[in-house]
Formats: sequence, structure tokens, C-alpha cells
Amino acid sequence: MRKTDFIAVGIALLVCGQTAQGTEADVLLDKLRHAHPSTRFDTIHPSPIPGLYEVRMGPSVAYVSAKQPGYFLFGHLYDTLNGKDLTGAIAVRLGPSSQQAALGIADLPLSDAIASRHGKGTDVLVVFTDPACPFCQRLEAELSTLADVTIYRFMVPFLGADLPRKVWCTSDRLASLQAAMLGKLPSSSAGRCADPLDRNQELAARMGIQGTPTIILPSGERMEGFATAADIKRSLAAIRKTAAVSRRSEP
Repeated sequence: MRKTDFIAVGIALLVCGQTAQGTEADVLLDKLRHAHPSTRFDTIHPSPIPGLYEVRMGPSVAYVSAKQPGYFLFGHLYDTLNGKDLTGAIAVRLGPSSQQAALGIADLPLSDAIASRHGKGTDVLVVFTDPACPFCQRLEAELSTLADVTIYRFMVPFLGADLPRKVWCTSDRLASLQAAMLGKLPSSSAGRCADPLDRNQELAARMGIQGTPTIILPSGERMEGFATAADIKRSLAAIRKTAAVSRRSEP
């Protein structure tokens, strides 16, 4: 067989493979719409797992197997190697559901958070975090490198209240939180005190936050899961650019 024949066959196989995958997705979407006529199915995309598809239904995302379309898996799909919440990125684009409270930063009980100011503190970030959460620990290291931001950290005890409570009841909460993120436990001599952990958990539930870390940007958009400082800087720059364009377009 000539070299050109190999190339032609390779291209044909590639096209056939893409067509088969597209057909499988289309067939699955047709099956879902036929089986659930009252449900709004918007789009379908292949997930990183072969045969498992990401199906978007308004503000909701489900994962459905092409071979077992009678089962819907609701929840978050995590890329543990890169610390990415793949479903969280989708949720940010879709926005909060109608059942979730769309609260702005000014609406939040900031006295229940641990605050830090970097430089001018111009951009404001809200982070729902847990000192026992490995991805929160990685995120804290990234946050420490940001310039000209104010950060409010709401501790949510998804992994237990003992460590967050010890952090809150120390005299220097920020230093204790950052030390706890490095695996250094707060002193056992930290006294008991009234803490906001129950309120923080209720706030997270009202906002539809199901895991940590979750970052609320100044625009109200969310970054769910671990994010690098570069990711956060790009998001903040995009928000500033959009705001500048809006100001220029005002009469």
C-alpha cells in the first residue's frame, strides 16, 4: 500500500470515529427526550470518561451512560490529577439555579469570615474553604501570591467542625488558618468561643455551594474547585475589562 493510501485510510478512520461518537451522542439525546418529554434537555457532550455524557438540562448537569440511559448521575466530576472540578466550570457558565440564592458580596455576613488585605485590596474575593480540605490547602498557597485583593474566607465544616472551630477561637484567626492549611494544628489551649460555622454552612446551602473550595468573584461568578493564581488573575482581568467597556458605553 502506498504512503498516500495510508494517509487516506487514517483520515477516513478519524472521520468515521468522530461520526460514530457524534451519532452516539445524538441517539442518546433523542432517547432522553423521548423518554422524558416534559424535561428540557439542552445539550450533550462527551465527558472525559468514554461512553459517559454530560447532559445539560437548564441549570442542572447530569452524567448519563450511552449504554444505560435510564440512570442519571447528579453530582460533580473531579479531575483529581489536576485538582479541577469539571462540573463546577459548567455551573459557573450556567449560573446558579432558581432555587439558589444569588447573593452579591455586599449581601454576605462578612463578619463571619476571616479577612485579609493584599496591597490596595481593590478586587474583592469570597472563598468558601475548609482547613481540612486538601484542595483548599493548595488554593491558600495560590491566594497568598495575589496582589491588590481583599479576601474573605468563610470556613465551612464539610470535613468536620473541630479544626475550623479551633482556628476561629484563636487570637489571630488568619495566621491560625494559614498554619492549619500547612498541617500545623492550632494550639490545644485555644479557648472555646461562639463560632459562625453553623451560619456559614447554612449560607453555603442557600447559595447552592456543595463543596470547597469555591471562589466568588466580584461579578458574582464562581470558580469551583482548585484554581491557580494565574486562573484567578485572568478572571479578575476579564471582569475589569468588561466593566471598563460598560462604563465607556454609558451615555
